[in-house]
Amino acid sequence: MRCYDALGAPQPSGWSLTYQSGRAITGAAPKLHAYTLNNQPLVAGPYAPAPPGVNFSSAGGVSTVTRAGLAQSLIRFPLVGLKPDTVLVTAMDPGAKVCNLNTVWATSGGSAMVRDVNCYLPSGAMDPTQSLVSYDTNS
Repeated sequence: MRCYDALGAPQPSGWSLTYQSGRAITGAAPKLHAYTLNNQPLVAGPYAPAPPGVNFSSAGGVSTVTRAGLAQSLIRFPLVGLKPDTVLVTAMDPGAKVCNLNTVWATSGGSAMVRDVNCYLPSGAMDPTQSLVSYDTNS
């Protein structure tokens, strides 16, 4: 794991590591949670990331990823949408890259929709980067 400055040069810095395997990113046991790895950011989709270990839902739904632009993606988490909730995203590609949320996510009909996950290079240029997106209810 490395940290980078705004020019993409490695920097000595602290960082944290979170491991997810069928649990919420918080380590707690919320009522509902899901996560998926957008491991094919150039695929138009929608597609369900595989293998199954990178696409988990505590409610048994299958999350999907749809490309929404050069380096943007739309993530759908079925059966877990419940307020109050939290969404976290992180870049999963090697090198100096960052991903964030362009807007607030939505819940409707028991599903959560995260639009848009955006990823960038240190220069600020958008970059189709693999990203891990996690959804948790806070109840």
